[in-house]
Amino acid sequence: MLKITVTETQTGNRWTLQGRLVGPWVRELRSCWKKKRRAQSSQRCVVDLNDVTFIDKSGERLLRAMSKKGAELIATGIYTKHLLEKAKATGKDSLSKLLVCFFAAAVVTPIISADCAQVGRTLATRNARRSLVSRLGEHATHIEANSSTQGKERSRVSQ
Repeated sequence: MLKITVTETQTGNRWTLQGRLVGPWVRELRSCWKKKRRAQSSQRCVVDLNDVTFIDKSGERLLRAMSKKGAELIATGIYTKHLLEKAKATGKDSLSKLLVCFFAAAVVTPIISADCAQVGRTLATRNARRSLVSRLGEHATHIEANSSTQGKERSRVSQ
């Protein structure tokens, strides 16, 4: 269960949350947030999480979104402070990881392409050599077969 109390002050709104920010309560908070923010989007918003006892992943995502929209999240408990720091870091890390992936792809792709081209040339050369050796081997077998047949015929003729 989650209790949501919104107090309007001269400087803005103070949202006090009490209980567990999970499942259906996340949806309820999101709904209240959207309605209130549409009506008073320019006002300062403080979200007090001091009495929140648990936050699931969907609750973390909502708090991150609220923070991005300008809400100031306040927490004094170790658990809640940790989750808020993690949520802030996750948002920054995601962008950093995305940029690193793009950079790595831009650098590595030409190298891999060059290596693949070299491997392709090497395999083509090896296949050509094997084909040539195979043909020469067939030709050598054919010559040996002809020589032995001619040798037998000569020995019959001389007898």
